[in-house]
Amino acid sequence: MYSPGPVNFLALNAGLHGQGRQTLGFCVGVGFGIFIPLLAFSLLGAGLITPARLTLISALGCLYIAYLGVKTAIASLRVEVTPQSVKALSWRDGMLMQLLNPKGLAATLPLATIHLPAIGAHGSQLLLLCGVLAVLAGGAPLSYAVAGAVLGKRLQH
Repeated sequence: MYSPGPVNFLALNAGLHGQGRQTLGFCVGVGFGIFIPLLAFSLLGAGLITPARLTLISALGCLYIAYLGVKTAIASLRVEVTPQSVKALSWRDGMLMQLLNPKGLAATLPLATIHLPAIGAHGSQLLLLCGVLAVLAGGAPLSYAVAGAVLGKRLQH
């Protein structure tokens, strides 16, 4: 189910441009952007998401991924070395990007409406599991930022 999306590539780009440490807030925002819908869908239950709505959400997610593929295919690959050329990513950027990312909804819906209820998660256990998943979600772009920082240093030398 995991594939690197725009959030991870932005973190990689920030790392390449020497802004790896500044992306920590962005990564925490990404974690919150997963935590909010995961907890909300878990508390609201599977009754809110009907098969027809799940199909619609899946179709929107597919269109979004196709759009990103086209944008990636036609993007310029010019790399500039100056750190000022890239705006530092913020907590708000990470949270909003993740909340508005249909791929994030496509990932949280089955977790919240199928998997977590299947293991009997509720109350504080549900909150803890959502928190752990959010930390893992925030760790993904953080690992890309670190990889970008390491790669950026090697490219400069």
